[in-house]
Amino acid sequence: MSFFSPKQEVFGLDLSDLSLKIVKLKEKGGKISVASFNKKEIPPGLIEKGDIRNEDEVSKIIMETIEQVEGEKLKTRYAICSLPEEEAFLKIIKLPKMTKEELAKGIKWQLEPNLPLSIEEVYFDWQELPSQSQKYSYVLISALSKKVIDSYLSAFKKAGVFPIMLEIESQAAARSLLKDAKSSRPVIILDVGATGTGFTIFSGETVLFTSRISVSGAYFTKAIAEKLNIDAKEAERLKIDVGLEKKSKTGPEVRLPPEVRLPPADKESEKKVYDALLPILERLVLEIRHYIDYHKNYVVAECAPNGGISKILLCGGDSLLYGLPEFLSANLKLPVELGNPWINISGPGKKETSRISYRKSFGYAIALGLALRGLKQI
Repeated sequence: MSFFSPKQEVFGLDLSDLSLKIVKLKEKGGKISVASFNKKEIPPGLIEKGDIRNEDEVSKIIMETIEQVEGEKLKTRYAICSLPEEEAFLKIIKLPKMTKEELAKGIKWQLEPNLPLSIEEVYFDWQELPSQSQKYSYVLISALSKKVIDSYLSAFKKAGVFPIMLEIESQAAARSLLKDAKSSRPVIILDVGATGTGFTIFSGETVLFTSRISVSGAYFTKAIAEKLNIDAKEAERLKIDVGLEKKSKTGPEVRLPPEVRLPPADKESEKKVYDALLPILERLVLEIRHYIDYHKNYVVAECAPNGGISKILLCGGDSLLYGLPEFLSANLKLPVELGNPWINISGPGKKETSRISYRKSFGYAIALGLALRGLKQI
């Protein structure tokens, strides 16, 4: 959802229930690097399931985050901002073959039967998807409640931020994790965060399907705390230090960078943490299977002709749960790997990015994708 074409410097602003992340990129000598970045925690209750409950407090946090950025001082207030995935509606509809002009004229009348709200209550956009069909046009509808978007715009305005574009989180994550924001075969992107897991199927240059899974990093921590009868702080430590060290059955190829590997824990802690997390992860696997089957039966054959899901990419701060790629790969029979948020950017270790470590960058994937859109328009 774009308001006008950016001709000035912009930064990416990723606003979620419990955190705000800002990234500004720069390009020099054909290389892209991070110029500015920052992250602030958002107290629980200010934003709930993507709904801003306190615009004044959220706007104050946005202003503080901008003023306290690391790296170069932000001299622009123009931004590309994320929209909450849980409030977005995406659906592919099948229509008789039409020209683009005919689609543009008739699409509005096809929207309302497919929307959860009336057409007067939403902002919407659409795009025709590439398809091999000679009889039908496939159109991706994206819509979001005017109430939600207007509350975001109001909070940004109070903070002195001018959003030139609003984008759902899944599109930004794909731009961050896929080379040139393209994939010749369908991939799943799992954004495992503190309050939930974003599920996205991406193919070509387009998000084909997106949903939200309730499994979250907070659930992991709570399960460990209850199972081991310890406080949340110690449970969080065990989640990070131990994770799923207990090995699953061997599955397809798992690519795990050495930067995220931790030393093995003692066997007793390992088993207790694994047993605590297992029911939650089994539920995650069931939901992933459900969405894969739904999407495969609905649209893959026409809009993703190069076959079914080729692999799963993980991002989000809690995607670094030790052993998660192996567990998912073994249970879903698919290659699973941690995504690379630096695939379109000069990676960690460079002067400009050394303070965003490889581990921390997984939580910055969406902000990096937003910033890339502003810099490169990809």
